[in-house]
Amino acid sequence: MSKTETPKTDAPKTETRTDAPKTEAKTEAKTDAKASPFPGFPPFPGFAAFGAMPNLSDLPWPTAAAFEQFSAVARQNLDRLQTTLNSYWDEIAGYENAMYERAKAASQDMANLASESISYAAALTAEWRKLSVETTRKIADTFQQR
Repeated sequence: MSKTETPKTDAPKTETRTDAPKTEAKTEAKTDAKASPFPGFPPFPGFAAFGAMPNLSDLPWPTAAAFEQFSAVARQNLDRLQTTLNSYWDEIAGYENAMYERAKAASQDMANLASESISYAAALTAEWRKLSVETTRKIADTFQQR
């Protein structure tokens, strides 16, 4: 790909005043293509400092044997990971089963407590009715004696 350069142009001409003192025109120094546009800074070496870019056809591409070796190592690692994860999931399943058993036991305990509370409430109201009837008879007897 060729790079086209645009020709450098002088600054546009302006009218000069006749009453102003004449100064010599500054000549523009021609700059070299490799000169830095920022003279106070060292030039950027770019990628040249790292050497030339390699030709992609010169790079060693993996062979079928290398691919097979990589596949074997990857399969072994996946098998180890699967074994580790299976033991992990088995352990988690044990914890979950224990949690479900505790939840079942807790719900059965709550059901028993609710049943006992209902039975106690029924016995308490029956006793309350008995007491209220007895108290009413005693009050009636007290009024009849006088």
